[in-house]
Amino acid sequence: MRGLLNHLEFLIVVILSVVVELFAGYYAVEGLLNFQDILIVHAALSVLLLLWAGLRKLADRRFSITLAVATSVMGPFGALGTLLSFCAWFLSPHSRSDADDWYELLFPEWEHTPEELIYQDVRLKKRSIMNNLDTDVAPLSDVFENGTIDERVEVIAYLARNYKPHFNDALKKALNNDEPAIRVQAAALAARVESEHRDEISELEKAHKAKPSDLAVLEKLADAYDRYALSGLLADVTAQEVRGNAINMYQRLADDSENKSNYRLSLVRLHLRNGEPYEALSLLSKEIGSVEEIPLKMLPWTIDALYQTAHFNELRAAARYWKDRLSPEDHPIALIQSLQFWGGGEASGYTN
Repeated sequence: MRGLLNHLEFLIVVILSVVVELFAGYYAVEGLLNFQDILIVHAALSVLLLLWAGLRKLADRRFSITLAVATSVMGPFGALGTLLSFCAWFLSPHSRSDADDWYELLFPEWEHTPEELIYQDVRLKKRSIMNNLDTDVAPLSDVFENGTIDERVEVIAYLARNYKPHFNDALKKALNNDEPAIRVQAAALAARVESEHRDEISELEKAHKAKPSDLAVLEKLADAYDRYALSGLLADVTAQEVRGNAINMYQRLADDSENKSNYRLSLVRLHLRNGEPYEALSLLSKEIGSVEEIPLKMLPWTIDALYQTAHFNELRAAARYWKDRLSPEDHPIALIQSLQFWGGGEASGYTN
């Protein structure tokens, strides 16, 4: 009821404003008022409207202020325009809608089928990949499996423009895609990536031959071989040969460098990937005396080496010690689950 009274008050004021302005204009035309008198009437009306708008105790005084400003600037035309605007607003159904109704009107909720929800999730995951080059690449697999052909082509084009080593798994997924168009583009990208690896290795080998005693160059060459083998683009035999080259170089670095731990970690990782777990465990025994001494960066490879060499007592001892010391926020959930799985049984010391 109070709202209607406020509207009625506004209508009376705006109509009176129109009438006053029109009568002032009429008297001016008839010569009953001179120009100065008209300005006085207009100014007085404008001041009164501004005071009225300021004194109205309403949360929304848009039309009151609009009336005062429009009338002071345009006279009867401003008042008449404000009246028409108010009438249009009042007759609109939205003027009687509350905030929730407005929100529902602007952002309606649609019922989605399960298929549409999966598709929407894939699109959102793909968009997050596009916005962050260093993010996890697992969602790209969802795009290759569930996305449309256009979306898969778009992701391949993105990989070609922004290729990084951690996209290797996604590239391999694309190479095995069931769409010929995807496989062709992925094969072209794989050929380019392989060519870039070979060119990098060729340049570093020339630099190494020129300075065979330069350990910095040797480390870059070992890393290049390591990344080439890790790309997943090589046949198994070729990848094993490339890893063998990296192993020889990292071994030289470990022998000639004072900081042997980082190089031994690389050697452990390469030996395990090359199917040589006993060599990896031998290197680990030089770094680790007990389960408490396992560096966190070596923990996954230590667990893997112990498992592959069937040192299950040592594996259980390490799992029992570390299973409650790792948080899911800082470490892979797969590692934590593996430690929890192996955390039972009799405790045992680490065997060199």
